Amino acid sequence: MWSPSYGWLADVALKGLAITGAFALLIGTLCLGWYIVWQSNLRDLPIAQELMGKRRQSQAQKDKIAEEIREIKRVHRKKGPSLEVARQASLSRRGPDDGAKALAIPGSNPANIELWKISEQGISRWTELKQPVAAKNGMCMAVAMFRQPGSDALYVAVGYEDGTLTIWDVACPQHAIISARLHSEPIMTVAIDAHGKGGVSGSADSKVVSFSICMKSKQLREEGHIELATPGVAAAALRGDSRIFATAGWDKKVRVFHYVKRKPLAVLQYHKAAVNDVLFDPRTQSLASASKDSSIALWHVFMD
Repeated sequence: MWSPSYGWLADVALKGLAITGAFALLIGTLCLGWYIVWQSNLRDLPIAQELMGKRRQSQAQKDKIAEEIREIKRVHRKKGPSLEVARQASLSRRGPDDGAKALAIPGSNPANIELWKISEQGISRWTELKQPVAAKNGMCMAVAMFRQPGSDALYVAVGYEDGTLTIWDVACPQHAIISARLHSEPIMTVAIDAHGKGGVSGSADSKVVSFSICMKSKQLREEGHIELATPGVAAAALRGDSRIFATAGWDKKVRVFHYVKRKPLAVLQYHKAAVNDVLFDPRTQSLASASKDSSIALWHVFMD
């Protein structure tokens, strides 16, 4: 039985994780139907140290964290069913301009993806990826931005309600460049590997699909899949070296697999309710998981 290196309990059901300057954890606010973009100036108080149990923070430090949280700026927010079902937002560290980031989220029409530019000057709408009416793919359920090494092109992978995965080139937002139906149920999560040439997707069905992307031939192909004993994958994350990936299961379990071989490596059990997100720290390779039961767990998974 694997045990987490540290467990932490929040006061809300957690829907997502995010990494900032430290291994900081986001936020149960998606449960309230908000997308939040925030700025953190708390450089001297890495939350990771508290979560990893390396030291305890004083009351003054905790008060400072609480004050910072109160100063979160809601720069873009929406209400509606798309936020209740969409697999979070996707943030690219390199946006359309130098020093800017790009944010992709489901739009006011949940069948479309909006892209926003985030910079020191604020946030502004950049472009929109509009699903053709004839496609009838349904709502956007999952989104992941990525690049391929050596290319400046920014791509967006979008998973839809009907199980279709579509790749968009942001430079040509008029139409998708590749599309394939990978699942029989809504796609809940998409994770792209470090090379931008493949990834994994999870769904409300019982399959975790491994796929390849070829921009030159405009092909998106299923390379194989893993059949789970119980259906429902809320999230998937690839480690930075693209050797292993993890999934967040509706059955309360975190599963770890070999990426290329699609071989199961570990089943991690800690949470008492559905696991809603998983995320690898790119520096330490630690794995974090967040659950509907308000708990966060950190795992050390060092597997080749």
